[in-house]
Amino acid sequence: MEALKPSEIRQRILDQHQTLREKLDALEDGVTRLKAGDASLLDELKKRASELHDHLCRHIDDEEALLLPELEQADGFGPARVAALRQEHAEQRATLAQVTDAIVTSTDPQTLAERIEALIARIRADMEEEEATHLSPSVLKDDIITSGFIG
Repeated sequence: MEALKPSEIRQRILDQHQTLREKLDALEDGVTRLKAGDASLLDELKKRASELHDHLCRHIDDEEALLLPELEQADGFGPARVAALRQEHAEQRATLAQVTDAIVTSTDPQTLAERIEALIARIRADMEEEEATHLSPSVLKDDIITSGFIG
């Protein structure tokens, strides 16, 4: 298999982020309906949250396999970026496991809704930060030569 270019890696991860956003939107819609009184969604939302957990874990693994080697070589800050992303992923895995467990064991609709909303907000914030930093076109670029006027 041919190695992916940095721009292809960036696009693949951004595509995965879009898929995650769609899953978050659907989960958020379910929470809105739950808060409006549709308690029949309790088990369905727990299932969706559990599936989201599994999807996110696979996504994090994929990011590490694809992104870390590129970040390492990206620029003089590569090793620091890799260390920061590894730390961020370790924290995400721990938080995700803890929150997902709390969601799956929730019996109160209001508590479930609050926990899912907090999870959604955290995931969205993490993706936005990652896109602004590690997935920036100025970091992940196919051409290592920077252009600009030097003088």
